Amino acid sequence: MDEAWKKARREELWNDVVLQAAREAGIATDAPRLEIAAKLLEIQRAEYEDALKRIDHDVPGDEFKVQLVLGKSRLTWQVMMLEAYGWFAESSPGESLYPQELLQNDVQGVARECFGYQLAASGILHHKGIDPVALMLPRWVAQAIADGFDGLAQGQTLPIFQAAPSTKKGDAYTWDKMRLRAVQHVAFLVGSGSTKKSAQNRVELATKIKAGTLRDWETDLKKGYLEKFQIEWARKAGELSVILEYNPKYAEADGNTIDVNVHAILLETQREPLSTFGLRYRSHNFDTRQT
Repeated sequence: MDEAWKKARREELWNDVVLQAAREAGIATDAPRLEIAAKLLEIQRAEYEDALKRIDHDVPGDEFKVQLVLGKSRLTWQVMMLEAYGWFAESSPGESLYPQELLQNDVQGVARECFGYQLAASGILHHKGIDPVALMLPRWVAQAIADGFDGLAQGQTLPIFQAAPSTKKGDAYTWDKMRLRAVQHVAFLVGSGSTKKSAQNRVELATKIKAGTLRDWETDLKKGYLEKFQIEWARKAGELSVILEYNPKYAEADGNTIDVNVHAILLETQREPLSTFGLRYRSHNFDTRQT
């Protein structure tokens, strides 16, 4: 299946699905493609909400209309995402970064890379706004993930979810996440106004991890590209916690915005404050690995 064939099928979808529906909705079809699709989705959402209201009033047949509009909207969204996906998931026009014929045996690695760079993408968020993550994957990878979940539901682990061979202990991933989280708690406290020494002492008191070990971990973790940012986001989350304490309506309607990664760490720290994290850390008996 060559790229020219796939491009032709995308054009068919665009012409037969999006443009046809746009004409029926009275949308000008000489505008940029993504603009047409976005306007169409706006109209389809209004149709969907209207159908829901009619269902509430027991209007016959509108249950079917809800499903019909949802189906059309999902197809519109998919075609729009195919249009958007191309410019950042292709090494050159029409040439996929993730060709199945070359990467079929590394579907786990491709999925990790796709999830990783899209989850790490920074953005802005109005406080108390929703925090969606738009994930766009090659179809063959998405299908492998879906098959993997179906396999788990039936008690079978397919290759995409199988653990890689490793000489590390079985809880190595949990251990790495715990180390990062401990260092993030130090950074969060620094961001909220503590001195570095005071923050390390407080984390040591909660977790029994020595302050010197925390310093060593931070130095080691900051050598990693993503970990360096994750620690900085934690510091900014501490700053944000102070801002919100004095102004709970910050970034709601004042023109300010909040970085989604910073907000996510703030929420995580609120769900599991230092005292709770300390109990969880000590329950894993990681003390022997602190040096």
